[in-house]
Amino acid sequence: MTTKAFLSQFGFDTLRDLPDIELLEDAGLLSKDRLLADGFPDGFGTDAAGVDGEDDDIERDEPLAG
Repeated sequence: MTTKAFLSQFGFDTLRDLPDIELLEDAGLLSKDRLLADGFPDGFGTDAAGVDGEDDDIERDEPLAG
């Protein structure tokens, strides 16, 4: 999920402004082959709630559609 606050923090107006994988690879910031070989880091894809299911006072923005 991408929020308006995230986009604003990095100077993007819409989701379409985010760089694609090829651009990140060309800039040397990402390697799809390495990511697939190393697997995903622990906690990747988990929600922001605490282990016990509590929100731990996390402030969330409304997610963008798309």
